Amino acid sequence: MRPGLLITIAAVLVACKPMPERCVRGTFLDEARRECVPMVPEDYPGETEPPAPEGGPIGQYDGPWQLATVDSECDGAAFVVEITTDGWAANMRFRIGDTSGWSGGPTTDVTRENHPMNQVDFAQDGSWDRWDLILEGAVASQAVTLGTSSQFDCAQTGLTFRADMLDDSSGLMDCGIWGDQPDAFWNEALGWDCDCFDC
Repeated sequence: MRPGLLITIAAVLVACKPMPERCVRGTFLDEARRECVPMVPEDYPGETEPPAPEGGPIGQYDGPWQLATVDSECDGAAFVVEITTDGWAANMRFRIGDTSGWSGGPTTDVTRENHPMNQVDFAQDGSWDRWDLILEGAVASQAVTLGTSSQFDCAQTGLTFRADMLDDSSGLMDCGIWGDQPDAFWNEALGWDCDCFDC
Protein backbone atom coordinates (compact mmCIF):
# COMPACT_ATOMS: atom_id res chain seq x y z
CA MET A 1 0.00 0.00 0.00
CA ARG A 2 1.28 3.47 -0.89
CA PRO A 3 2.37 5.76 2.01
CA GLY A 4 0.08 8.54 0.76
CA LEU A 5 -2.91 6.23 0.93
CA LEU A 6 -2.05 5.28 4.53
CA ILE A 7 -1.98 8.96 5.52
CA THR A 8 -5.35 9.54 3.81
CA ILE A 9 -6.94 6.58 5.62
CA ALA A 10 -5.57 7.81 8.98
CA ALA A 11 -6.95 11.30 8.36
CA VAL A 12 -10.37 9.90 7.53
CA LEU A 13 -10.40 7.78 10.69
CA VAL A 14 -9.52 10.83 12.85
CA ALA A 15 -12.20 12.92 11.14
CA CYS A 16 -14.82 10.24 11.91
CA LYS A 17 -13.84 10.05 15.58
CA PRO A 18 -16.57 11.69 17.75
CA MET A 19 -15.53 14.87 19.56
CA PRO A 20 -15.82 14.54 23.37
CA GLU A 21 -18.52 16.75 24.87
CA ARG A 22 -16.23 17.66 27.78
CA CYS A 23 -12.95 16.63 29.35
CA VAL A 24 -12.29 15.55 32.90
CA ARG A 25 -10.20 17.68 35.21
CA GLY A 26 -6.47 17.58 34.55
CA THR A 27 -7.02 17.13 30.81
CA PHE A 28 -7.92 19.40 27.90
CA LEU A 29 -9.53 18.95 24.48
CA ASP A 30 -7.04 18.52 21.64
CA GLU A 31 -9.31 19.38 18.70
CA ALA A 32 -6.83 18.13 16.09
CA ARG A 33 -6.73 14.68 17.73
CA ARG A 34 -10.41 14.89 18.75
CA GLU A 35 -9.67 13.58 22.22
CA CYS A 36 -8.94 14.66 25.79
CA VAL A 37 -5.24 14.60 26.64
CA PRO A 38 -3.40 15.07 29.96
CA MET A 39 -2.12 18.53 30.77
CA VAL A 40 1.66 18.92 30.57
CA PRO A 41 3.97 21.46 32.26
CA GLU A 42 3.70 24.03 29.45
CA ASP A 43 -0.04 24.30 30.18
CA TYR A 44 0.95 25.97 33.44
CA PRO A 45 3.04 29.07 32.59
CA GLY A 46 5.87 29.62 35.04
CA GLU A 47 5.59 26.15 36.53
CA THR A 48 8.12 23.36 36.09
CA GLU A 49 5.36 20.76 36.50
CA PRO A 50 1.59 20.71 36.91
CA PRO A 51 1.00 21.88 40.50
CA ALA A 52 -0.75 19.41 42.77
CA PRO A 53 -1.69 21.12 46.07
CA GLU A 54 -1.59 18.89 49.14
CA GLY A 55 -5.03 17.46 49.68
CA GLY A 56 -6.29 18.54 46.26
CA PRO A 57 -6.19 17.37 42.66
CA ILE A 58 -4.16 18.92 39.83
CA GLY A 59 -4.80 22.64 39.41
CA GLN A 60 -3.41 26.04 40.36
CA TYR A 61 -5.79 26.62 43.26
CA ASP A 62 -4.21 26.21 46.70
CA GLY A 63 -7.22 26.14 49.01
CA PRO A 64 -9.31 26.19 51.04
CA TRP A 65 -11.49 23.25 50.01
CA GLN A 66 -14.99 23.85 51.36
CA LEU A 67 -18.68 24.20 50.57
CA ALA A 68 -19.43 27.68 49.24
CA THR A 69 -23.18 27.72 48.52
CA VAL A 70 -26.03 25.27 49.03
CA ASP A 71 -29.33 25.72 47.20
CA SER A 72 -32.04 23.19 48.07
CA GLU A 73 -35.58 23.54 46.70
CA CYS A 74 -38.70 21.48 46.11
CA ASP A 75 -40.39 20.94 42.77
CA GLY A 76 -43.56 19.32 43.99
CA ALA A 77 -42.41 16.13 45.70
CA ALA A 78 -39.01 16.25 43.96
CA PHE A 79 -35.75 17.47 45.48
CA VAL A 80 -33.63 19.95 43.50
CA VAL A 81 -30.18 20.54 45.00
CA GLU A 82 -27.24 22.60 43.69
CA ILE A 83 -23.97 22.99 45.55
CA THR A 84 -20.94 25.12 44.70
CA THR A 85 -17.59 24.48 46.35
CA ASP A 86 -14.36 26.37 46.83
CA GLY A 87 -11.82 24.00 45.27
CA TRP A 88 -12.50 20.75 43.47
CA ALA A 89 -14.32 17.87 45.14
CA ALA A 90 -13.74 14.29 44.05
CA ASN A 91 -17.26 13.35 45.12
CA MET A 92 -20.32 14.94 46.71
CA ARG A 93 -23.04 13.24 48.75
CA PHE A 94 -26.52 14.48 49.68
CA ARG A 95 -28.02 12.92 52.81
CA ILE A 96 -31.63 13.03 53.99
CA GLY A 97 -32.94 12.06 57.43
CA ASP A 98 -36.56 12.00 58.59
CA THR A 99 -36.31 13.58 62.05
CA SER A 100 -40.01 14.45 62.28
CA GLY A 101 -40.55 11.90 65.07
CA TRP A 102 -37.06 12.07 66.59
CA SER A 103 -36.57 13.81 69.94
CA GLY A 104 -33.00 12.94 70.84
CA GLY A 105 -33.35 9.16 71.12
CA PRO A 106 -31.39 6.51 69.18
CA THR A 107 -30.31 7.79 65.79
CA THR A 108 -31.13 4.37 64.36
CA ASP A 109 -34.78 5.41 64.69
CA VAL A 110 -34.23 8.00 61.95
CA THR A 111 -34.81 6.72 58.40
CA ARG A 112 -31.99 8.02 56.17
CA GLU A 113 -30.82 8.09 52.56
CA ASN A 114 -27.37 8.84 51.11
CA HIS A 115 -27.36 9.99 47.47
CA PRO A 116 -24.44 10.60 45.08
CA MET A 117 -24.52 14.01 43.37
CA ASN A 118 -23.49 14.88 39.81
CA GLN A 119 -20.65 17.22 38.91
CA VAL A 120 -21.95 19.64 36.28
CA ASP A 121 -19.25 22.31 35.99
CA PHE A 122 -15.82 23.26 37.32
CA ALA A 123 -13.04 25.81 37.02
CA GLN A 124 -10.00 24.55 35.12
CA ASP A 125 -7.67 26.11 37.70
CA GLY A 126 -9.29 24.08 40.46
CA SER A 127 -10.87 27.03 42.28
CA TRP A 128 -14.48 25.80 42.23
CA ASP A 129 -16.83 22.95 41.42
CA ARG A 130 -20.60 22.81 40.89
CA TRP A 131 -22.72 19.77 41.67
CA ASP A 132 -26.43 19.14 41.31
CA LEU A 133 -29.04 16.51 41.98
CA ILE A 134 -32.71 16.05 41.09
CA LEU A 135 -34.51 13.33 43.01
CA GLU A 136 -37.97 12.09 42.20
CA GLY A 137 -39.81 12.16 45.53
CA ALA A 138 -42.44 10.05 47.29
CA VAL A 139 -41.30 6.79 45.65
CA ALA A 140 -42.09 3.48 47.35
CA SER A 141 -39.10 2.52 49.52
CA GLN A 142 -38.52 -0.77 47.68
CA ALA A 143 -38.36 1.12 44.35
CA VAL A 144 -35.88 3.84 45.43
CA THR A 145 -32.74 4.22 43.30
CA LEU A 146 -30.02 6.24 45.04
CA GLY A 147 -29.09 9.28 42.99
CA THR A 148 -32.42 9.19 41.15
CA SER A 149 -35.33 8.83 43.57
CA SER A 150 -36.28 9.11 47.24
CA GLN A 151 -38.93 7.61 49.49
CA PHE A 152 -39.34 11.06 51.03
CA ASP A 153 -41.63 13.82 49.74
CA CYS A 154 -39.65 17.07 49.53
CA ALA A 155 -42.72 18.99 50.73
CA GLN A 156 -43.10 16.95 53.92
CA THR A 157 -42.07 18.49 57.22
CA GLY A 158 -39.37 17.13 59.51
CA LEU A 159 -36.61 16.40 56.99
CA THR A 160 -32.99 17.10 57.92
CA PHE A 161 -30.23 17.37 55.30
CA ARG A 162 -26.45 17.09 55.01
CA ALA A 163 -24.00 17.60 52.12
CA ASP A 164 -20.55 15.96 52.21
CA MET A 165 -17.61 17.21 50.14
CA LEU A 166 -15.16 14.32 49.67
CA ASP A 167 -11.58 14.03 48.44
CA ASP A 168 -10.01 11.41 46.16
CA SER A 169 -9.77 8.87 49.01
CA SER A 170 -13.39 9.51 50.14
CA GLY A 171 -12.11 11.56 53.09
CA LEU A 172 -14.40 14.33 54.30
CA MET A 173 -13.12 17.81 53.36
CA ASP A 174 -16.21 19.74 54.45
CA CYS A 175 -19.89 19.26 55.23
CA GLY A 176 -22.98 21.40 55.55
CA ILE A 177 -26.31 20.76 57.28
CA TRP A 178 -29.79 22.30 57.18
CA GLY A 179 -33.45 21.44 57.64
CA ASP A 180 -35.53 20.33 60.65
CA GLN A 181 -32.96 19.45 63.37
CA PRO A 182 -29.57 19.72 61.66
CA ASP A 183 -27.30 20.58 64.57
CA ALA A 184 -29.03 18.33 67.12
CA PHE A 185 -29.06 15.31 64.81
CA TRP A 186 -25.92 15.46 62.65
CA ASN A 187 -23.51 17.26 65.00
CA GLU A 188 -24.64 16.51 68.54
CA ALA A 189 -26.15 13.03 68.17
CA LEU A 190 -23.88 11.65 65.44
CA GLY A 191 -20.71 13.56 66.33
CA TRP A 192 -20.08 15.44 63.10
CA ASP A 193 -18.78 19.01 62.98
CA CYS A 194 -20.66 20.49 60.03
CA ASP A 195 -21.46 24.13 59.34
CA CYS A 196 -25.17 24.86 59.53
CA PHE A 197 -26.79 26.62 56.57
CA ASP A 198 -29.91 28.70 57.28
CA CYS A 199 -29.90 27.73 60.96
